[in-house]
Amino acid sequence: MTSLTSYEAKALQQITSWKSEKLSVYNRVANRATNPLASLFRRLIPQAVGVNGIAAAYAASGWLVGPGEILKSGGMASLEDLRQQPLEFCDQLAGKIDRGSQAFAAVDGAVTGAGGFVLAAADVVALTMIVLRAIRHTGHCYGFALDRPQDRPYVLGILMIACTKSPTERVELLGKLSNIELWWMNEAVEAVLIEGLSKQLIQLASLEAIPGIGAVIGSAANLVFCKQVTRAARCIFQERWLKERNKLATE
Repeated sequence: MTSLTSYEAKALQQITSWKSEKLSVYNRVANRATNPLASLFRRLIPQAVGVNGIAAAYAASGWLVGPGEILKSGGMASLEDLRQQPLEFCDQLAGKIDRGSQAFAAVDGAVTGAGGFVLAAADVVALTMIVLRAIRHTGHCYGFALDRPQDRPYVLGILMIACTKSPTERVELLGKLSNIELWWMNEAVEAVLIEGLSKQLIQLASLEAIPGIGAVIGSAANLVFCKQVTRAARCIFQERWLKERNKLATE
């Protein structure tokens, strides 16, 4: 294997730390607080609404997100040129995506939260589009086009990993994610991922249904969730970048 630079070694430490992290205190408290609301929300809004919303959001994100914005920001002519850059350069580009996506998510939570229950369901679609866009753009920052058929469940898989509640579950999903072809060949995988994500996002949207304070809570919850997603995406693409350069052992 090729030896790691000091920067790459530090990045690897951060990846390892992320893999072993447990659910944050904020998320544990939020989950307990929202479980009753989420149960009511699921009874009032059919599961199919969330499932169809996520599927539609992903289809839209495919049309809306190309590498052009990232290439322009990095002063690169192509993704291949970007792939030749050091990890520090890619991380700097990804940092811009993190900040922009988190700002969009916070504003979305405030707007839909101000509408209470009426707009809470719309946040499932809007937030899904924001975080999927963030994942795809983060991949572009590291030189990955993410335009193959098998990249669809791969991107959804990253989002699912960001929602995991335990290190064991996270590592298990990461193992599956590393075998892209296996995910693509299993036609049921995408449906399972979308259904699981629907439950997670409906629970998050239930926070915005709280009368009077939905806007504040919705904005904060969306911001925290988006941070989880962008961090997961960055760690996953950093590790993939390192493996493709023979700096890490592959499974």
